[in-house]
Amino acid sequence: MRVNIKFNEGTKTPFDLKVVQVAESGGKYNRSDQYRGSHFVAIPGHRDYNWYEVGTKDQNLLIQGQLFEKDSSRFGANRWFYNEELFEHGLKISESQNVCDKTG
Repeated sequence: MRVNIKFNEGTKTPFDLKVVQVAESGGKYNRSDQYRGSHFVAIPGHRDYNWYEVGTKDQNLLIQGQLFEKDSSRFGANRWFYNEELFEHGLKISESQNVCDKTG
C-alpha cells in the first residue's frame, strides 16, 4: 500500500493536508471521504503534526494520523514519516507506518 500526502507547511493554519491511500490493486481511498471532524495538533517549533478524525459511517471508529520529520539510520537525515492508527471502541485494530518521499 502507498500513501499520497499533500502537505503545505508554513501557512497561517498549521498546514493543508490530504491523505490518499493507494492499494496494490490501484484503488484509491481518500481519508476525507472516510472520516470527518478533524482535530489537528501541532507543537510550535517542531515538525510533528497529529490529527484525529471519526468515521463517517461508524462513529465508533477513530483514526489518528501523524506526520513527522526525523533522522533515520535506515532512511537518512531529515526524512518524513507517516503513521496511522485505527481504533474501534477504543481498541487499536490496525496500524501502518510509511516513509515519505518528496515529489513534484
